[in-house]
Amino acid sequence: MKALFEPLAQGTVRFLGERAYFLALPALFGLNPLPFRVGAFLVMFASLGLLASILHRATGSVLLAGLAPLLWLINSSLAPLMVWSSPDCHLLCGLLLLASLWQLQRYMDTGQTRYGVGQWLTFLAAFGTSELPLVYPAVAAAYCLCLHRRIPRSVLALWLGSALFLALQFTLIHPGARTGLYAPHFDAGMMQTFLRHAQRALGPGELFVLGGLGRRTATWLAVGISVGLVLHVWRRARRRDLSALFWLAWFVLLLAPVLPLRDHVVDYYPAVPSIGLGVLAAGAIAEAWRDPSRPLRLATAACVGVYAISSPLAARELAVKYYNDSVMTRCYLDELRRIHDRQPGAPIVVETFARGLFAPPIPDAAARLFGVPGVRVLPPAECAGIHREQGAPVYRFDGRNLVEERE
Repeated sequence: MKALFEPLAQGTVRFLGERAYFLALPALFGLNPLPFRVGAFLVMFASLGLLASILHRATGSVLLAGLAPLLWLINSSLAPLMVWSSPDCHLLCGLLLLASLWQLQRYMDTGQTRYGVGQWLTFLAAFGTSELPLVYPAVAAAYCLCLHRRIPRSVLALWLGSALFLALQFTLIHPGARTGLYAPHFDAGMMQTFLRHAQRALGPGELFVLGGLGRRTATWLAVGISVGLVLHVWRRARRRDLSALFWLAWFVLLLAPVLPLRDHVVDYYPAVPSIGLGVLAAGAIAEAWRDPSRPLRLATAACVGVYAISSPLAARELAVKYYNDSVMTRCYLDELRRIHDRQPGAPIVVETFARGLFAPPIPDAAARLFGVPGVRVLPPAECAGIHREQGAPVYRFDGRNLVEERE
């Protein structure tokens, strides 16, 4: 129970998406990454199916239901989740939120209690994966307002779940749990953080971060895509169709929980919110397909084309980046094993940071899991003290090899 529910990692208690997941798979399959990747792909396939089902029931359009999952799938923010096991909890969170929306849609259409109960169950389960479900009641309310023009009391009651989660957080997590990169900042800078996430989610912005585009080019391309999507929402709203407005709200609301983290803007945070971008892009294509206006078709093709080209390119660069990181980690472990086999039982002291070299890619506790005990990753000053007092060699990692420090 302690391993599942003890607050760790900046005060989070993700007992389902991190604790149970990372305890169960290694217990069944050992330290093999394949089951983690199979699990990630199965969760992603289920999410794509749910999204297609939601859109087909809402619109009856096979084109929209087929395009939207594809346009979400190519979003670059999904690349880290598909190649790296650590943030798999975000994939599971996305699946549970889509499952909640799927059941809300059927509850609003049929009034059957079983769908309302099912929504509560998936909503509460999502709190075991991430903090994003805090805003799901607002997402549900936006869906009811935009597509049904009313909010049932059972949907308003979802806020009780979010309130309970916040109460548990404030009572069980000590105030200093979120510090450093994870320290929240509730100020005007949240708008800048939102723009950074939004720009990266659109494709050209991520290419700029990765060095594939210049700042000015990436900014103007991202602005062009944004204007195209907002105009699509506006055109639909003029015809009293607020469904596109809901998917814009999905993107904005699900980014809200990470906006206070101004010092921790990472590439996979927009993964679940970007579902809304995929649906909006697909809706713009479907609208242009039906509209005889040639300028509208050209403008839509240009905006969606930029997104459809830049996002996979950015995703590929991110996948290569994470692959190189995994190769570096393997080299580090191989070096630790080499030193351990040469001097069994001797401590292995590694500097945390060194100018021109790399920080160790995994902490000393993780090294024990791979059969290398006695590793101590310490700041340079402490390493120097251990070397003087015990005569233990000190190593620095250069990305491929552990280099012994020579005085």
